[in-house]
Amino acid sequence: MVEKNIVEIVITEVKKLEINNGDYEGLSPKLKEQLFKAEYYIQQNIEKQKEIYKEIKNNKLNILNIAEKAGIPRSSVYKSKDTLEKYINGRIVEVDKEDILSLHRLTRQKKSLVELNEFIEKIQNHLIETEILEYRIFELEQQIKSLIISNQDLISREYKAQQENESLKIQLRKAGISNVLNFNNN
Repeated sequence: MVEKNIVEIVITEVKKLEINNGDYEGLSPKLKEQLFKAEYYIQQNIEKQKEIYKEIKNNKLNILNIAEKAGIPRSSVYKSKDTLEKYINGRIVEVDKEDILSLHRLTRQKKSLVELNEFIEKIQNHLIETEILEYRIFELEQQIKSLIISNQDLISREYKAQQENESLKIQLRKAGISNVLNFNNN
């Protein structure tokens, strides 16, 4: 990386991070040199990461790559499906599961996040259904209480009516009237 580019990056970052109120020129020469060294290291690191990424991409495990780089003819791999191809495929699966460089971590995390969101949605739906059922139970309990009160009132009115009927029968007997029809089933 060219020295001029690194200085430009440092100036841009000093402004962006509002170091010394974004005034690169107001920094001491020693601080400028230290910022330059820090950025130089950062740029080297970025370049190494890019190289590693390319290396990983170019060394992806698959049957063709393994056969080519191991010096095994592809025809040999495909001729011995039960041995060589099965072994290579099995090892590829094992190495992918190990996820040494955490290349599949994000995919697993996304899958876990989707599963968690689905679980949360199910719980929310269950809670809503539970609240609806609890409210319906409350309504039915109120309705039952109202029916019990109405039933008690009707029982009380029936009892009073029977007493009044008995009282009237007694009065009629005293008056000598005996052809009174009994409406009571008893």
